[in-house]
Amino acid sequence: MGKRIRAVIVALVTICLCLALLLGATYALFSDCFTVNNHLQAGTLQVGLERIGYQSRELDETNGMLVVGEKDTTMVDLVDDTSVLFDVNTIVPGCWYEAEIRVRNFGDVAFDYGVRILWNEDNDAEALELALADQIQITISAGGVQKGQFMLDDAVDIDLGAFYAGGDAQTFTVRAEFTDNSNNNAAQNAGLEFDLQVYALQKTNA
Repeated sequence: MGKRIRAVIVALVTICLCLALLLGATYALFSDCFTVNNHLQAGTLQVGLERIGYQSRELDETNGMLVVGEKDTTMVDLVDDTSVLFDVNTIVPGCWYEAEIRVRNFGDVAFDYGVRILWNEDNDAEALELALADQIQITISAGGVQKGQFMLDDAVDIDLGAFYAGGDAQTFTVRAEFTDNSNNNAAQNAGLEFDLQVYALQKTNA
């Protein structure tokens, strides 16, 4: 009987130890998990671009003479993909087209901005197009001051300065003119397209 009692006691002690280990493994120290919400909202750099004035010197359809038309002050949203900067039908030496453009800062980020002309980026223009581009003069002005002037085939970027968040709208003008020179005949029956691009880069220094 003594051996049996010792065996039972050893068995009970073994079971108790196993239970103690099981309980110790199951119930650890009190713990919890906290989530701290950190909200970050990126600022926006958004440029608004509108044509607020348009005037041209072009051929009169009735007599073929060059005439200056009345200034059109209809606002055109140039951000719209269907919009056009210049409405040109037939261009001859002496014609010019001038658009007044309003720039707005619709975001909350200050930026430096400017204007560039995009043309013949693939370098595949034909001879007639090249001849015409050599005779189209582009003039960029702001605040009554000429900021840059170049021929279309030698286009450069024209910086127009800083635009701070909350600032008033700014304006500049773009004028495209078919210059009168000795090479005009080489561009007869030519046609081409070019794009005006307003670029903006976040301003980081005061």
